[in-house]
Amino acid sequence: MIEIRNMDATDEYFVGTCTHTDESDEIDSCAKRRLVWLRGMHEKGLRVKVATLDDERAGFLYAIPIEFCPWGPLGHDSLVIPCLYVLNNGHGVGKALITAAEEEARPQSRKAVVTIGYRHDLGWGYEAPKDGVREAIVEALRRWECDSKSCSSPTSLCPECAPTSASGSWTHFRV
Repeated sequence: MIEIRNMDATDEYFVGTCTHTDESDEIDSCAKRRLVWLRGMHEKGLRVKVATLDDERAGFLYAIPIEFCPWGPLGHDSLVIPCLYVLNNGHGVGKALITAAEEEARPQSRKAVVTIGYRHDLGWGYEAPKDGVREAIVEALRRWECDSKSCSSPTSLCPECAPTSASGSWTHFRV
């Protein structure tokens, strides 16, 4: 049986670590900072919903008024779900969490619920560990190959890969 509730003190470690409980001191440190932020945003309308499946935690979501959401969407009178995490797919937990967000929108006089989708190319669902960021970036860039036949910079941005526009985008990389 699925149950949805507002996060309480017993759920904080689960939510704060994004379900990565007892994995590392670094994750625990990130969790403490995340929980301070979550608590501080509660007065502005942020809510954290926790799902249980047969009395075991099965997922959670954050729902925050769009006016205060630091992760992208702009607008008014909407509730944003910037984070939705489900441990076991196929049991209806995600659907129940979305329904809970919709129900949360009503008393806040929100007209819509918006969500954000993203892809984890670097493999972290929490703050990236300080020691692994450079290696992960280099590995991600290795997947790109410079398509210039004259490239002479095997470990850095080649001269032909200079920004191609004022926005600073690049045409190709070489690592």
